[in-house]
Amino acid sequence: MEDPIKFDLWCSIKKGFAKEGIAVISQLMPHLTKLETHLTINHSVVSSSQILLARSLSWAEVNDLKNRIVEFVVDTNVCQEGYNPNQSKNHYCKNHELIYGGCLGCHVCRNFYL
Repeated sequence: MEDPIKFDLWCSIKKGFAKEGIAVISQLMPHLTKLETHLTINHSVVSSSQILLARSLSWAEVNDLKNRIVEFVVDTNVCQEGYNPNQSKNHYCKNHELIYGGCLGCHVCRNFYL
């Protein structure tokens, strides 16, 4: 049997807010080195590209995080764990603002998530 779904949070860091982005990503992605963290944030700021800010979060955690970082991010996307906003075969739930994979519909609508 499949485990309930967790979520990843993707976003772009606003210009002038690299310091805040570095602080958050350092806390949420501790496996990244300091250099990797700085390069990731700087790339997002300079190119306005989305980065994986946090992964493997529960639905409550990802929504709480979205509310805490709203001041310094743009283009926020919540994705089913392991998916990213740039994949061409993604589906999108307007009700939950969720990018997901699969053919059974939104996991939040189906109540199959953590």
